[in-house]
Amino acid sequence: MEILFQILLVFLLVLANGAFVAAEFAIVAVRKTRIEQLVQEGDKRAKLVHRALLDTDSFIAAAQLGITMASLAIGWVGEPLLAGLFHKWLTFLVVPFYVSEPPEVLSHTVAVAVAYILLTALHVILGEQAPKIMALDRAERVAFWVVPPTQLFMRLTHPFVKFTAWATRFVLRPFGFRPGAREAGAHSPEELKMLVTASQEAGIIEKQEEELVHKILEFGDSLARDIMTPRTEITGVEKGSPVSEFLEKVTESGYSRFPVFEENLDHIIGFLDLRKVLGSLVAGTVAADIADLMVPPFFVPESKKVGDLLREFQRTKYAMCIVLDEYGGTAGLVTLTDILEEIVGATEEAESLESAYQQLDERTLIVPATLKISDLNERAHLEIPEGEYQTLGGLISGLLDRIPNEGDYVLFHNYRFSVLDKKGYKISKVMVTRQ
Repeated sequence: MEILFQILLVFLLVLANGAFVAAEFAIVAVRKTRIEQLVQEGDKRAKLVHRALLDTDSFIAAAQLGITMASLAIGWVGEPLLAGLFHKWLTFLVVPFYVSEPPEVLSHTVAVAVAYILLTALHVILGEQAPKIMALDRAERVAFWVVPPTQLFMRLTHPFVKFTAWATRFVLRPFGFRPGAREAGAHSPEELKMLVTASQEAGIIEKQEEELVHKILEFGDSLARDIMTPRTEITGVEKGSPVSEFLEKVTESGYSRFPVFEENLDHIIGFLDLRKVLGSLVAGTVAADIADLMVPPFFVPESKKVGDLLREFQRTKYAMCIVLDEYGGTAGLVTLTDILEEIVGATEEAESLESAYQQLDERTLIVPATLKISDLNERAHLEIPEGEYQTLGGLISGLLDRIPNEGDYVLFHNYRFSVLDKKGYKISKVMVTRQ
């Protein structure tokens, strides 16, 4: 009966060791944001885990103390037990091979070695590897099971655990480690992209959601030049134009805001909003010169980050800005809508491209004029030089040096670009033919 009790005690100690190991790895691997979500939903088990996450140094110290105590106890109880069980059997086996050492001594030595090997295997497999793998693979579920008893153990050994945690921090401080400065929970944008992609591949989120998150993460690196409407595609209103001409441009282009220029687009003097013009018409106070209703312009450099530009829009209440090149000339135009589309328009843009993209034959295809040249090169395996033009529409308008008409075409680096369709002043469809 005593032997059975000792065997049971050894297995309980191995399980205790495994529980402490699982607790240590689970508290490190569990997602804090997920636990906080469950806490808000009223999950009591999550509250216990969250409490441990608030002081992981002490929790890990308690788990390590438990692992050490359990490991020492396994050796203390298990080695004599297993050595005794094997002793008589081994004595019988080694008698025929007796040479100089007494059978008792030899059998005891072998029994201790066998006991050590078996205990080590039992300890590594059940007390270390298995719980470690379980904790890393099912961190949340394992944490719910092993964190509460570990916290109870931490309270029972509170003074020693606190001393151990303090001593560990004291030893690490000269090496630049400080409590509360842990970086394990923080992820770089590239790491977040990898996590989101892994979640999509695992079926946790949809493909469109993955693309949206990627777009948001890339948003901070985008510059004004990346999302602007090129100068060649800007529809402006010349100073001195009558209201009727302005309303005609609104009808043809579909825009509600326009830059007002003097002589040419390098001399933009203000912005004009359809709402303000309509308000003055209703009030009967509209001026002969449309420029009297404009607001001062807002200029930004090409290198302006889109995230900073969005904050500028929020601060100044502007919804449009003019992008200047390095020489102070007009490079393009960015609206608040452009920024929002940069974030949420990726999926719709991709779906629109799928429907508008037509491969007629090996050398000919029809694409939207707003398609970026870099995207077309990547998709169709073309080698169209980008230069100063970002979109096909901008390329055609720039080479023609005027507003294109349907049927117009340009030849550029062994490619023919033909205007198939227009919406107002803007090209909507282009046929690309490789010469």
